[in-house]
This record gives sequence, C-alpha cells and structure tokens, in this order.
Amino acid sequence: TEIYTLSLHDALPIWYNVDTHIHTVTGGPWGDSGDLVEAQAFFWTATQAGSFGYRCKYHSAQEQAVLRVTA
Repeated sequence: TEIYTLSLHDALPIWYNVDTHIHTVTGGPWGDSGDLVEAQAFFWTATQAGSFGYRCKYHSAQEQAVLRVTA
C-alpha cells in the first residue's frame, strides 16, 4: 500500500489521472471524487489530521493507498 503525506489545510490537486482509463478517489472524509478522465485532477482541502484509506471504485484491487494528513 502506498502512503502519501500532506499537511493540514493544504489545498492541492491531490490526485491527477495520468491514465487513459477512468478512475475515482473513493474513501476518506471526501467521500468520492466522481469519475476522473485522463488529465483531470481532484482537489481536496485537508481539514482534519489522520490517515485515510482510499481506492478507485473501478480498480479497487490494484488502485488503493493511504493519505496521511499531519497537523
């Protein structure tokens, strides 16, 4: 499992789809990103610290990771 870290209140394009397949960022306090097509980004502002698991709802077995938000 990949682990990515960012700081509380960061607002970044956290996920950027570089693939030709549709992906999602599903889980954590953001819920679901909706479908991300190639070159589309999903932004989320970290408002709470913690570790949040997420996955792609279409490719959950291969596409999963943990986002760690530090205070």
